[in-house]
Amino acid sequence: MKGYTGRILFVDLTNKEICEEALEEQTARWFLGGPGLGAYYIFRDMPGKADVFGPESVVGFVNGACVGTGACYANRLYVCSKSPVTGGWNDCNLGGLLGTEMKKAGFDAIFVRGISETPVYIHIKEGKVSLKDASEIWGKTISETEKYLSEQLEIKNLHAVIIGPAGENLSYMSAIIGDGHRAAARGGSGAVIGSKKLKAIVFEGDAQVDVFDQQKIGDLNKIAGAMAKESPFAKGFSALGTNGGFSQLLLSGSANVKNWAGSELDYPVDELEPMTIAVTDPQYKVRKYSCRNCLIQCGAFYDLKDDSPYGIKDTTRPEYETYSSFATALMCKDKHTIYYANQMCNEYGLDTISCGTTIAWAMECYEKGYLTKEDLDGIELEWGSDKAIKDIIDKICLNEGCGQILKLGTWHACKAFGKGDECMALAGKMEIGQHDPRREVGNGRVYAYDPTPGRHMRGGLGGRYREQTFNEPGFSDVYGAAMNENTQNGGFCLFGNAAVPPTQFMEYINAVTGFGYDAQSYYFLGVRSWLMRQAFNIREGQRRKDWTISGRLVGKPPMSEGVNKGRISNAKKMGDNFFNAMGCNLKTGVPTMGMLQLTGGLDMVIRDLYEEK
Repeated sequence: MKGYTGRILFVDLTNKEICEEALEEQTARWFLGGPGLGAYYIFRDMPGKADVFGPESVVGFVNGACVGTGACYANRLYVCSKSPVTGGWNDCNLGGLLGTEMKKAGFDAIFVRGISETPVYIHIKEGKVSLKDASEIWGKTISETEKYLSEQLEIKNLHAVIIGPAGENLSYMSAIIGDGHRAAARGGSGAVIGSKKLKAIVFEGDAQVDVFDQQKIGDLNKIAGAMAKESPFAKGFSALGTNGGFSQLLLSGSANVKNWAGSELDYPVDELEPMTIAVTDPQYKVRKYSCRNCLIQCGAFYDLKDDSPYGIKDTTRPEYETYSSFATALMCKDKHTIYYANQMCNEYGLDTISCGTTIAWAMECYEKGYLTKEDLDGIELEWGSDKAIKDIIDKICLNEGCGQILKLGTWHACKAFGKGDECMALAGKMEIGQHDPRREVGNGRVYAYDPTPGRHMRGGLGGRYREQTFNEPGFSDVYGAAMNENTQNGGFCLFGNAAVPPTQFMEYINAVTGFGYDAQSYYFLGVRSWLMRQAFNIREGQRRKDWTISGRLVGKPPMSEGVNKGRISNAKKMGDNFFNAMGCNLKTGVPTMGMLQLTGGLDMVIRDLYEEK
């Protein structure tokens, strides 16, 4: 089979069993890779309503189909599981080099279940798999773990996915880190790994996969290269990274200000200026970095010299989501506090979006008297206080005092404290990406009703739809969602959309696999993936009434000042339009039998939802 290794690895940590299964070509044709393929196997192998931290819980590391083939922008490795935050489907991804290295080590996907009695890590070398003791690195940070594994295994350039202490301590905002700073974050993926006592997976290998049409891939790469040189978006990201447009996002009303309760009037753009990339790159940038096969190269390493009051020297340039989560969301005006927050999240394995936004919730609760100094271990958690931000991050990272509650994220921390409901700004119990749905109106539907809620990079109309009429019939929303599914399941970074249209990604997938998708089958490929993820949530007992979004985020009540004054995001109406076009019951969100049959490849879902009663 072209484009794949054809090997799926299964590891049971309870019984220390390691086995393989061949990837069937029809399964690959139906679900391609990434979260679509992950949802297929986890739905198949994990019982419904299994305890997310129990032995029956399954977590998958699933490559995109085109990763490791030389296709431009194909570099995403997905982590799929049940989420401890939402109790439903969760997928998150990381770029860098890890997806290609996993394929070179011999596998398209790895699924882990069970719970080890003692900490372990998985070592995969040239297709051979072994479990090794991780007791000496349990409790260590990401860089400490990388150093140990490099020395222990005598690997100069280590390629591994690792959890930090946050995942070990079952933080609901914990992430899985690769290449030192690439994070598969969101939804508590690190906690699922930590509950299994799995510290890391190390990849070694030089295997190559055959592709269907190498010449075609080369031709498409040339087109992608030419388009990247002409695209203003691609050129901007290449020059300044994801944070290059922070000022514009603040002024336009997209950035998070004061836990989504403030506006650009509360955080004047001139006060943001000292931490913008145009200022900090000339000061600290050492070199750029990029994910495998990327033409944009949006990342950078910084040398802070002796400027950091926190003793940080070498670090990565924070992404926009991190800046917004720790700067405007917290009213922080000090760039070095942002660098500290970013560094600590990378070292301890935390999702910067959920961490920063949870702190923003706690700050508002402190301002309004819902949380007191006693609740927060004596920390005066005031807006913009650098000391308070540092102290509360330390509490979360070290799992101390109030950090043991805040590590659970906004919704679960609110329930643990028993107060602060009025300050929550969530979608499906998840902190949302740093793009305000009152401005980027279509994101209201995506945040609330995607099977993986709260994600700004999920498909549909998303941030492109900003009208206040909400008359979009839904079919274009579904089409956008289907194309997004295919892009992600192919393993392509979504930033590639800046220079490559979705139709070219279809050409890439066909050139790699030889599956020969046409426009219709490619559309249903994406729809099938969305329905597969949706089916997981339905089996867990979730229905549309459970998929919520906080009133604040959709303009209930509307903002009274700033650029978003009076704007709303009618997520419910957009949801009606979307579910109608997707062939789901409007009241429940359950896919209809007819839609499942029309899409094809979902017999397993039909049996579970309609026949096995």
